[in-house]
Amino acid sequence: MIFNEHGLVKAYEKIMKHLEEVSEIYPVSPFDMAMRYLIGQQPDKAMDWLEKGFELHDPTMTYITTTQTFAPLFDNPRFIDIVKKMNLNLP
Repeated sequence: MIFNEHGLVKAYEKIMKHLEEVSEIYPVSPFDMAMRYLIGQQPDKAMDWLEKGFELHDPTMTYITTTQTFAPLFDNPRFIDIVKKMNLNLP
């Protein structure tokens, strides 16, 4: 209903609010959360989750430079810092 009335970004805001609540009880993938926040046009929150993924040694973090989903972050200093710490190549 939200998607039909207000579009994708508003729908993702609702989804992310729910997932944030779920993450307090159950483990969630920082990689997936970051992707969802980017879809919802919230790059700062996406970076928060990528930093959490780095701290948790999430194995999917090795793919952050191989998917265009994260392209909006390729020039973000926080993203670049994580990429350097992980010894990955910047796209």
